[in-house]
Amino acid sequence: MDVPVARNDGTNNGLYGHNEPFSAEKLLALYPTHQAYVDKVTTAAQEAAREGVILPALAEDYIGQARVANVPPMP
Repeated sequence: MDVPVARNDGTNNGLYGHNEPFSAEKLLALYPTHQAYVDKVTTAAQEAAREGVILPALAEDYIGQARVANVPPMP
């Protein structure tokens, strides 16, 4: 949630909610480069792991996913 790529809310069926991906333009405005996105995910994941909110292995998984994500979308 600290590095969003979509809008999430609880309106669908209440249990899972609704997810609406951001447009390419919005992603580019939030994360001008892929490295900017990876850096933000890395910072958020490592901080969450330090605070005990997530396990360190999960933080590394999130960072790995960010490295291969197409954010912002590449043509």
